[in-house]
Amino acid sequence: MRSIFLPLLILFAACGPRETLCESHFSPYPDAVSGRVRTAENAALLDGMSAYARGDFSAAVPALSTYLAAKEHDGQARLYLAVSSIAIGEPFQAELQLDFMDREDVNSFNDQIEWYRALCLVCSDQHDRALQAATAIASSERHTYKAEAAHLMEDLLHE
Repeated sequence: MRSIFLPLLILFAACGPRETLCESHFSPYPDAVSGRVRTAENAALLDGMSAYARGDFSAAVPALSTYLAAKEHDGQARLYLAVSSIAIGEPFQAELQLDFMDREDVNSFNDQIEWYRALCLVCSDQHDRALQAATAIASSERHTYKAEAAHLMEDLLHE
């Protein structure tokens, strides 16, 4: 009986839930906001970022949305909203935020927009488009997420 138990345990462990490509390649954008002094104007932003810093992305989304209703051109807050949306399984909502950033021409976040858009594609099972996006990033001369994109590209090619 014992001789059968160990191989079955190993088999069940190997067949257990695997991490998705979305889960394995997603990581939140670093929090560069939470340390700001709280004011009446940024209270919703800081509330959202407090939740974001704790990894409570479902609480971050409404607070960041409230802040952006008043300060719609804040590219940094919009990026945190996009990342939070990916984290809670809403890649299409995240892509809308990134598209808004593109239209606003938030140049200081171009690399982040491209990378998190590639993750939106992965997380919404658009793997062909994700592969194109990752390939473009990985083949660019300089990109903040060049190494991450190369790894994503490799995983997409071998899935």
